[in-house]
Amino acid sequence: METIRRDLKELEKKGKLIRVHGGAISYQVEDAGTSFINRAKSNVNKNVI
Repeated sequence: METIRRDLKELEKKGKLIRVHGGAISYQVEDAGTSFINRAKSNVNKNVI
């Protein structure tokens, strides 16, 4: 089995992703409920040197 397919199968077993035709989709959705404006405002401090 090819490495990427083996890796995707292992990640699917661990519940990290779901395999779909042509690739995979991550189960982890970091900012699913946060609007773009709120994320942009919260990220301003991260970009300040």
